[in-house]
Amino acid sequence: MEGFLVKDSLTVLTQNGECSIQLCLGDITKLKHKDKVDVILISAFQGDYSPTPTSVIGALLRNLEINVQTLARDKEEDLRKLYSCWWSRPLPADKPYNRLLCFETKVFGSGRPQEMVSDVFRCLVPLFNNKDGTVIAPLLNTGNQGFDQVVMLKGMVEAAVNWMKAGLPLRLLKIVLFCQGKDDEAMAKAAERDYSRVFKSFEDLKECYMMKDLTPKEVTVDFDVYLSFSQHDTKVVDLITDKLHSNKLDISASSIAAK
Repeated sequence: MEGFLVKDSLTVLTQNGECSIQLCLGDITKLKHKDKVDVILISAFQGDYSPTPTSVIGALLRNLEINVQTLARDKEEDLRKLYSCWWSRPLPADKPYNRLLCFETKVFGSGRPQEMVSDVFRCLVPLFNNKDGTVIAPLLNTGNQGFDQVVMLKGMVEAAVNWMKAGLPLRLLKIVLFCQGKDDEAMAKAAERDYSRVFKSFEDLKECYMMKDLTPKEVTVDFDVYLSFSQHDTKVVDLITDKLHSNKLDISASSIAAK
């Protein structure tokens, strides 16, 4: 069966209108082109894009000829030092996603992914550039990385809601649980066996967030200004930074040189 079965959904009220989080069943690489999204969000061990048989990275290569290793060699933006994320240049027009965003964690000592995942949504701010956007993702860090599905679902949903309420124009987030079946009934039956804890957790999250008031959630701001620049422009960036600090002593700025 191609396409997705939407198992459940959560509507988030924001000052800019309604946003939606869908819990879907299916194969993330079988998204139909008519349902194309702006970003496919995946996770990986730091610097490891091996197309293993059971990973999303492997499925992208097999089913869509999207080679994450190749994309990683020519990133559009690399924010791994700050936010453990990088994103690709625009993908070919025939793919069902415009860009790929990769969230990386170390094998050991990288912190708690369910808390770090907020940085993923922080990276969507420059990606969307104040325009409405859509994202599709598996449950991050739950495949070969082995983190608990319920823990990661809660981390992803809570981070998404907080950023939506803070003004991120993320209109639709599809979280896809890998599931196969000849029809909707077979798929739902298989999913009930494999993901019953995840379904219960999503129901609990709906109780907390569904159609709640418009009060923006507080999102921690690490920097007032972020500068991304070519190494050839280092002197210009130094001048800009000095000018910013001379006009506002307490401004917090971060910069990173593109390779």
